[in-house]
Amino acid sequence: MQHLLDVLSVETLAIDMNCNPQKTVCMLFQPKRRDRIIAGVFLSFKIGSHDIQFVAEFRHIGHVINNSLTDDDDINREIRNMFMRTNILMRRFGNCSVSVHDVDFV
Repeated sequence: MQHLLDVLSVETLAIDMNCNPQKTVCMLFQPKRRDRIIAGVFLSFKIGSHDIQFVAEFRHIGHVINNSLTDDDDINREIRNMFMRTNILMRRFGNCSVSVHDVDFV
């Protein structure tokens, strides 16, 4: 893995790009069969001189990815957001008359 990161670092410099080590993370996934676990702790990886952080979850393009291979955290986040948006609508339009509620938009 470190060799691949070194190649990435060299090649990105060759095309005048760079990697952002603050946005680059490493995640460990547990195998389904416990007898296949090789190690629980790994040496840190580096991009250039920056260490890559090991995380249990991170957000990528608005979606929460975690090492438990479930999307429960992301679903719960979306449910909380839905309730928040509903409360905002209720607060803004809760005092409207019934006739405003029954308007058909064409």
